[in-house]
Amino acid sequence: MAEKSKILIIGGTGYIGKFIVEASAKSGHPTFALVRESAVSDPAKAKLIDGFKSSGVTLLHGDVNNHESLVKALKQVDVVISAIGSLQILDQTKIIAAIKEVGHIKRFFPSEFGNDVDHVNAVEPAKTAFAVKAQIRRAIEAAGIPYTYVPSNFFAGYFLPTLAQPGLSAPPRDKVIIHGDGNPKAVFNEEHDIGTYTIKAVDDPRTLNKVLYIKPPKNIYSFNELVSLWEKKIGKTLERIYVPENEVLKQIQESPIPFNVIFAISHSAFVKGDQTNFVIEPSVGFEASELYPDVKYTTYKLCSRKLISPLKYHLPKSFSLKIPMAEKTKILIIGATGYIGKFIVEASAKSGHPTFALVRESAVSDPAKAKLIDGFKNSGATVLHVCILLAVMHTHIQGDLYDHESLVKAINQVDVVISTVSTTQLLDQVKIIAAIKEVGNIKRFFPSEFGGDVDRGNGVEPAKTLFAMKVQIRRAIEAEGIPHTYVCSNGFAGYVLPTLVQEGLSAPPRDKAVILGDGNPKAVFNDEHDIATYTIKAVDDPRTLNKILYIKPPKNIYSINELISSWEKKIGKTLERIYVPEDQILQRIQESPGTNHSALLLAIYHSVFVKGDQTNFEIEPSFGVEASELYPAVKYTTVEEYLDQLHYSHFLFPKSFSRRIPMAEKSKILIIGGTGYIGKFIVEASVQSGHRTFTLVRESTVSDPAKAKLIDSFKNSGSHFAPCLYTTPRIGDLNDHESLVKAIKHVDVVISTVSQMQLLDQVKIIAAIKEVGNIKRFFPSEFSNDVDRVNGVEPAKTAFAMKAQIRRAIEAEEIPHTYVCSNCFAGYKLPTLAQEGLSAPPRDKAIIPGDGNPKAVFNEEHDIGTYTIKAVDDPRTLNKILYIKPPMNIYSFNELVSLWEKKIGKTLERIYVPEDQILKRIEESQDINHSVFVLAINHSVFVKGDQTNYEIEPSFGVEASELYPDVKYTTVEEYLDRFV
Repeated sequence: MAEKSKILIIGGTGYIGKFIVEASAKSGHPTFALVRESAVSDPAKAKLIDGFKSSGVTLLHGDVNNHESLVKALKQVDVVISAIGSLQILDQTKIIAAIKEVGHIKRFFPSEFGNDVDHVNAVEPAKTAFAVKAQIRRAIEAAGIPYTYVPSNFFAGYFLPTLAQPGLSAPPRDKVIIHGDGNPKAVFNEEHDIGTYTIKAVDDPRTLNKVLYIKPPKNIYSFNELVSLWEKKIGKTLERIYVPENEVLKQIQESPIPFNVIFAISHSAFVKGDQTNFVIEPSVGFEASELYPDVKYTTYKLCSRKLISPLKYHLPKSFSLKIPMAEKTKILIIGATGYIGKFIVEASAKSGHPTFALVRESAVSDPAKAKLIDGFKNSGATVLHVCILLAVMHTHIQGDLYDHESLVKAINQVDVVISTVSTTQLLDQVKIIAAIKEVGNIKRFFPSEFGGDVDRGNGVEPAKTLFAMKVQIRRAIEAEGIPHTYVCSNGFAGYVLPTLVQEGLSAPPRDKAVILGDGNPKAVFNDEHDIATYTIKAVDDPRTLNKILYIKPPKNIYSINELISSWEKKIGKTLERIYVPEDQILQRIQESPGTNHSALLLAIYHSVFVKGDQTNFEIEPSFGVEASELYPAVKYTTVEEYLDQLHYSHFLFPKSFSRRIPMAEKSKILIIGGTGYIGKFIVEASVQSGHRTFTLVRESTVSDPAKAKLIDSFKNSGSHFAPCLYTTPRIGDLNDHESLVKAIKHVDVVISTVSQMQLLDQVKIIAAIKEVGNIKRFFPSEFSNDVDRVNGVEPAKTAFAMKAQIRRAIEAEEIPHTYVCSNCFAGYKLPTLAQEGLSAPPRDKAIIPGDGNPKAVFNEEHDIGTYTIKAVDDPRTLNKILYIKPPMNIYSFNELVSLWEKKIGKTLERIYVPEDQILKRIEESQDINHSVFVLAINHSVFVKGDQTNYEIEPSFGVEASELYPDVKYTTVEEYLDRFV
């Protein structure tokens, strides 16, 4: 074989460059990557560069702007491929000059990787971008340099994950915006394939001084065809919204950089059809898939499977890393440990953004903040990916708002900065502005607003000064030309709704309500989690760039009078209303000593509830957008729902509440796996609690004699448990999407109790829940250890990992959920004291894994059912883990045996099995049978202590017996009494 050409890739750490480097190395070419010194020390590039090295790629330190280093690099190779970014296209004249000087380069591939720039009908600013690439073509030809141009058309990883929908992070499920009439055809190529075809052309004489068009026939689709194929995949018809060309052109003109460029390129491809409206002439070029038919390129049909499910195990192994999603923006939150800041950190991390929190050294040693900061740090091990920038952590960067150098260093690592600093630090944000200007790479700055629109307020002192400071920061941002979004979140529900704006109360009023003014101006009350969600949604959305994001969902706009009326309706009682005239409010503010907190709060309330400053203006498209209109997929908490939570929480602890307070209608519950071991207990608990209860059962189950009696008891349970309610068996199957959707449409809550063999099939439940869209809560099949806090060995490790995978899928789809960690089933462990091969508790000897000291939890199955159903309508368990760990059910193995010895009046011989022997037995087992699986579970529970070796943090979980003290659970001692 002829010796393969040595290839130099310039821009190898960029978006398409890394795929070309990979393809070159895989093809056996001696591969060189020109990287700047700064790239090697960049944490974001370090892993990529390490990957290059491990693939045998030679790193050459140099720079396009350093002629000497460029010439030195070119002297070592035969072929040069440029994959530099759009901002450096003209710098390729320096590569051309270096190639001319070196004189031996066999082929140059300039940075194209888009449309064929000699066949476009683009408008500005894309017109200029294409013209610059054409200019480079002409310079190459004028210099007589051998070349190949590669128009790769669209990157699949850019366009297909959202179907080219602006502002989305996943394919559309309801409606799709189509530029033009949707008929011109475009080409969508997977990035690995682009890399492969490019490298194939390197030593191919047929592509010398030609254009290599990557236009595989199975990847050519019109927008309409693309949408139709997606509709077929998801089994749903989308609303198609067509945007006429004149409106597209207007959008391009009115959009800021870089979105005007993106829209203009889309106009070229989707409206003008510039990727497919010409015939490839053999004198000009060739089509890649015809030239290289051996390349198995990725088609859109295969790509679309990837988009349906977030879990890789649905894909072929060879496809698991394909279709790269656009990298999520890196976000720095300043003021992260403050009131609203912690919610934004959580929302950012949950959305998959690399999230950084700038905290002062003093915050780490502050006991009040330490637990929160630990939560930030630990969240990386589960769902969140939070990096704390601390002065005291040597592995991270020092950070302080008042230390310019550390602030610049922190900002250098991110794309977006969100400030949530407190009112006392508002003007200090000029330091953030100065640092952002110095760094120069920040795509968006969100200053600390999170209240009313300060440009449209009628505040009196001291609120007037506070508003003026926020205005001052706005003007400073605009003067510096910093891209920004201002978030007007209006009222924090957590501040005002728990007391209905009543001073001095810690709960909603029951007798009288003091109302400022006449109570008629309308205000807006938003749940803090929703504020954070909308804020993070706006980060990468071009529609919010240099705009105000108003969070004013229609169901959260109430006057104080309306708020009180709603509360009265909930508690079944009329309150005395005491109205305070405006002059008395103003007098009280003026007479308050100094600028104290109560005066400031009263002045803000005057602006909101007397002047109506949150709602007394129209949102004009020229300056702002409304969040719930922009992001209709966000299921925000309404005022009504919030008040229901208050009412319900007080009902649970009714010191001053009458039992006549009407409860909200109980949720309808579907149990999937209801005929299984734990499922039947949950069905029973649901019916006993008065919930309308549905069970999904297969046709084969109905005719199964072993299950028939159980199903009959489900049907008849209404008369036995609750005369007005009943259990409805629904014929359906987890693997039948249509029947699953049909069943889910009837209910509010879904509880899965499927067996371990079907754990991964729960992705089908997740897909159905997403399609239906009305489910208030999903309980996946957990009912054991907390799978995010285990030290399991195989085969238990895989079972735990599958449950964790389902957790991540639920969170990725933003489905409201509760995870139930029920720990050990008492009915499994206690009748034999976890002794293998026995059918009753031991009377002579007890085999104990390990030293018998780690503590475990043993819960009776009826209690697990009861606690699970209790959590269904409880807002305190929403998106939390419900740990069933009653204190009287926590025992070590030694304590359990001692208790049994006491019961039977006899001392047992205790045989301790060291951990290494347990592990050896597991490893030496020929098959992964039930006994080996149980042994691995027991190792996790009784040797590693995985049920009790951590603290339950309020940020992620709650303990059931504390939450529901009215439940009389069965204790371990009571359970053992059954066997004496």
